[in-house]
Amino acid sequence: MSDYQFSQNPDYLVCLHGYHQLHALFLAGKSQSEEASAIRDRMESCWWNLPTIEQDRLDGLSEDLWDITATHHCFPIVNPIEPELTELDRNYVELSEAQDKGEWDHALVILRSIKGYLKPPRLAYWRGRIWQDAGDDDTAQLFLQYAATALKNYSLSENLDLLDIKFHFRSQSLLPTGTC
Repeated sequence: MSDYQFSQNPDYLVCLHGYHQLHALFLAGKSQSEEASAIRDRMESCWWNLPTIEQDRLDGLSEDLWDITATHHCFPIVNPIEPELTELDRNYVELSEAQDKGEWDHALVILRSIKGYLKPPRLAYWRGRIWQDAGDDDTAQLFLQYAATALKNYSLSENLDLLDIKFHFRSQSLLPTGTC
């Protein structure tokens, strides 16, 4: 695995933390508040100083946060699309290789391309682990907390494919023992 981590560029960090704050405000029903407008203004002044790769990463984060924001209060049980197995297998291999090489941006792009095939807890968990591996624990926690909460809506007997995530969260004391 690579030691490469995401940028510590001050302008990038302003935008990154701005997305975190806007996510929290949206969940609190304050996305149109003066506070949210001030955050967007701060972000815009930094945005244009960012290289394209950082803008692309933040655009992707915005899309990913929307995925967990839009379903935050209802946690829908999703039956993923049934893909042609060989295509999905190729994506999993490519995802694993990208993670092993520390190509975090590429791994996140792959996840976005296959998100319709994954249950929300699995998708959020993988996103969280990639952000964590890239050295951004704050962003990782947004996705991992969503995954842990969303897992509570999935029956273990009907969703054995989520068993590994449930055990991971239990071992990290992120899920109360009796919830799943």
